[in-house]
Amino acid sequence: MHKPLSLAKQSLGTALAALLLTVGTATPAQTKTTYAEIAPILAQRCAMCHAGATPAAGLRLDSHDALLKGGAKGPVVKAGAPSKVS
Repeated sequence: MHKPLSLAKQSLGTALAALLLTVGTATPAQTKTTYAEIAPILAQRCAMCHAGATPAAGLRLDSHDALLKGGAKGPVVKAGAPSKVS
């Protein structure tokens, strides 16, 4: 069983997910990362709490659409705007 993550680690994870899902803002020196590329990480590290019928904080991370929708406190990722994450 995994230990619960501290709030700082959860915030870092959210920021990382947002950065990796940034769409349309890459410069020629950057590369775009797709949900398909980070889905295995989310499945391994996040889905135990953030998937299914009753995900923690209402935040599902088991699909791109669910990630963009956000949770009980609203969106955590905004595609194309990594500086506007919660």
